[in-house]
Amino acid sequence: MRDNLAEVKSIRAYCHTALRHIVIDDLRNKRTERLDEEGMEYKKTAPQTWTEAEQYELSELLQKAVAQLPALRRQVYELHELQGYECNEIAELLNLRIDAIHNHLSRARKQMKDYLMPLMK
Repeated sequence: MRDNLAEVKSIRAYCHTALRHIVIDDLRNKRTERLDEEGMEYKKTAPQTWTEAEQYELSELLQKAVAQLPALRRQVYELHELQGYECNEIAELLNLRIDAIHNHLSRARKQMKDYLMPLMK
């Protein structure tokens, strides 16, 4: 992808996405420990891989979680997390203080967590 980096609009967003994919791959490749129900011994199990249907379902859940955010909070979240804008750039675009941007991001993440956690159980 080095040859295509000139075409990337936001290097920060590109790096964030690449790092996220690297971490996910690393977590999937690591072996996890589970308790054996009979002997209470640890045994190694291979990590679960996601099917296309599960990935699609997860993507749908994330879209619903973002959609349930209030308009301004959703806009701040999308600009920062999905489009890769810096907090100070978002503050200028939306004519808000930078601490307000930080508050919106924090509340958006908490609200999304509160929305998604019951669905993951």
